[in-house]
Amino acid sequence: MTMKHEELPDYGPRDIDDEYFQEIYRADRVLARAEKGDLEAMYEMGLRFYFGEGRRENYRLALKYFLKPAEEGNACAQYYVGSIYETGETENEKEFRGVKQNPEEAAIWFAKAAALGNEDAAKALERLREAGLVSSEK
Repeated sequence: MTMKHEELPDYGPRDIDDEYFQEIYRADRVLARAEKGDLEAMYEMGLRFYFGEGRRENYRLALKYFLKPAEEGNACAQYYVGSIYETGETENEKEFRGVKQNPEEAAIWFAKAAALGNEDAAKALERLREAGLVSSEK
Protein backbone atom coordinates (compact mmCIF):
# COMPACT_ATOMS: atom_id res chain seq x y z
CA MET A 1 0.00 0.00 0.00
CA THR A 2 1.41 3.37 -0.97
CA MET A 3 0.75 6.49 1.02
CA LYS A 4 -0.25 9.62 -0.80
CA HIS A 5 2.05 12.46 0.14
CA GLU A 6 1.08 16.07 -0.26
CA GLU A 7 3.36 17.64 -2.85
CA LEU A 8 5.35 20.51 -1.44
CA PRO A 9 6.95 23.19 -3.59
CA ASP A 10 10.61 22.44 -4.22
CA TYR A 11 12.72 25.25 -2.78
CA GLY A 12 15.96 23.34 -2.77
CA PRO A 13 17.62 21.46 0.03
CA ARG A 14 15.86 22.54 3.16
CA ASP A 15 18.87 21.92 5.39
CA ILE A 16 20.76 24.83 3.82
CA ASP A 17 19.58 28.02 5.45
CA ASP A 18 21.37 30.41 3.12
CA GLU A 19 19.29 32.90 1.14
CA TYR A 20 22.05 33.34 -1.47
CA PHE A 21 22.10 29.60 -2.13
CA GLN A 22 18.32 29.45 -2.28
CA GLU A 23 18.24 32.34 -4.77
CA ILE A 24 20.69 30.50 -7.02
CA TYR A 25 18.62 27.34 -6.72
CA ARG A 26 15.42 29.20 -7.66
CA ALA A 27 17.22 30.73 -10.65
CA ASP A 28 18.32 27.26 -11.76
CA ARG A 29 14.70 26.09 -11.73
CA VAL A 30 13.59 29.10 -13.79
CA LEU A 31 16.48 28.53 -16.19
CA ALA A 32 15.35 24.95 -16.77
CA ARG A 33 11.88 26.17 -17.78
CA ALA A 34 13.31 28.97 -19.92
CA GLU A 35 15.51 26.54 -21.81
CA LYS A 36 12.34 24.60 -22.71
CA GLY A 37 10.85 27.72 -24.31
CA ASP A 38 8.55 28.89 -21.49
CA LEU A 39 8.09 32.61 -22.35
CA GLU A 40 7.29 33.62 -18.77
CA ALA A 41 10.41 31.86 -17.50
CA MET A 42 12.48 33.44 -20.28
CA TYR A 43 11.31 36.87 -19.18
CA GLU A 44 12.07 36.06 -15.54
CA MET A 45 15.52 34.75 -16.48
CA GLY A 46 16.14 37.98 -18.37
CA LEU A 47 15.30 39.91 -15.22
CA ARG A 48 17.63 37.73 -13.16
CA PHE A 49 20.55 38.43 -15.49
CA TYR A 50 19.61 42.11 -15.84
CA PHE A 51 19.50 42.73 -12.10
CA GLY A 52 21.96 40.05 -10.98
CA GLU A 53 19.48 37.97 -8.95
CA GLY A 54 20.64 34.40 -8.54
CA ARG A 55 23.06 35.01 -11.38
CA ARG A 56 25.86 37.44 -12.10
CA GLU A 57 24.57 40.59 -13.79
CA ASN A 58 25.06 40.12 -17.53
CA TYR A 59 23.27 42.18 -20.19
CA ARG A 60 24.27 39.86 -23.02
CA LEU A 61 22.53 36.93 -21.34
CA ALA A 62 19.62 39.12 -20.21
CA LEU A 63 19.13 40.11 -23.85
CA LYS A 64 19.20 36.46 -24.88
CA TYR A 65 16.27 35.68 -22.58
CA PHE A 66 14.31 38.91 -23.14
CA LEU A 67 14.28 38.73 -26.94
CA LYS A 68 11.75 35.94 -27.49
CA PRO A 69 9.13 37.35 -25.09
CA ALA A 70 9.77 40.81 -26.58
CA GLU A 71 9.23 39.49 -30.09
CA GLU A 72 6.00 37.86 -28.89
CA GLY A 73 4.66 41.21 -27.65
CA ASN A 74 5.68 41.38 -23.98
CA ALA A 75 5.91 45.16 -23.46
CA CYS A 76 8.05 44.85 -20.32
CA ALA A 77 10.54 42.61 -22.13
CA GLN A 78 10.57 45.12 -25.01
CA TYR A 79 11.36 47.90 -22.54
CA TYR A 80 14.29 45.96 -21.08
CA VAL A 81 15.65 45.13 -24.55
CA GLY A 82 15.53 48.85 -25.29
CA SER A 83 17.24 49.65 -21.99
CA ILE A 84 20.04 47.21 -22.72
CA TYR A 85 20.66 48.74 -26.14
CA GLU A 86 20.39 52.26 -24.73
CA THR A 87 23.15 51.82 -22.17
CA GLY A 88 25.22 48.96 -23.58
CA GLU A 89 27.55 47.03 -21.33
CA THR A 90 31.24 46.30 -21.20
CA GLU A 91 33.00 44.52 -18.37
CA ASN A 92 36.16 46.50 -18.87
CA GLU A 93 37.61 48.73 -21.57
CA LYS A 94 39.99 46.11 -22.97
CA GLU A 95 37.65 43.12 -23.01
CA PHE A 96 34.20 43.63 -24.53
CA ARG A 97 31.72 41.04 -23.29
CA GLY A 98 28.42 42.81 -23.25
CA VAL A 99 26.02 44.40 -25.68
CA LYS A 100 27.14 47.27 -27.86
CA GLN A 101 25.31 50.52 -27.20
CA ASN A 102 22.83 51.19 -30.01
CA PRO A 103 20.38 54.11 -29.52
CA GLU A 104 18.60 53.38 -32.82
CA GLU A 105 17.86 49.78 -31.78
CA ALA A 106 16.85 51.00 -28.32
CA ALA A 107 14.37 53.42 -29.90
CA ILE A 108 12.80 50.63 -31.97
CA TRP A 109 12.15 48.53 -28.86
CA PHE A 110 11.03 51.48 -26.75
CA ALA A 111 8.55 52.46 -29.50
CA LYS A 112 7.11 48.91 -29.58
CA ALA A 113 6.70 48.87 -25.80
CA ALA A 114 5.25 52.41 -25.73
CA ALA A 115 2.70 51.40 -28.38
CA LEU A 116 1.55 48.68 -25.96
CA GLY A 117 1.14 51.23 -23.16
CA ASN A 118 4.47 50.96 -21.33
CA GLU A 119 4.94 54.44 -19.85
CA ASP A 120 8.60 53.89 -18.92
CA ALA A 121 9.34 53.03 -22.55
CA ALA A 122 7.54 56.17 -23.76
CA LYS A 123 9.65 58.29 -21.38
CA ALA A 124 12.85 56.54 -22.47
CA LEU A 125 12.02 57.10 -26.14
CA GLU A 126 11.37 60.77 -25.48
CA ARG A 127 14.68 61.00 -23.58
CA LEU A 128 16.54 59.58 -26.61
CA ARG A 129 14.80 62.07 -28.90
CA GLU A 130 15.54 65.04 -26.64
CA ALA A 131 19.20 64.03 -26.44
CA GLY A 132 19.32 63.99 -30.24
CA LEU A 133 20.36 60.32 -30.30
CA VAL A 134 17.45 59.33 -32.57
CA SER A 135 15.15 61.19 -34.92
CA SER A 136 11.69 62.18 -33.77
CA GLU A 137 10.29 59.80 -36.41
CA LYS A 138 11.27 56.74 -34.35
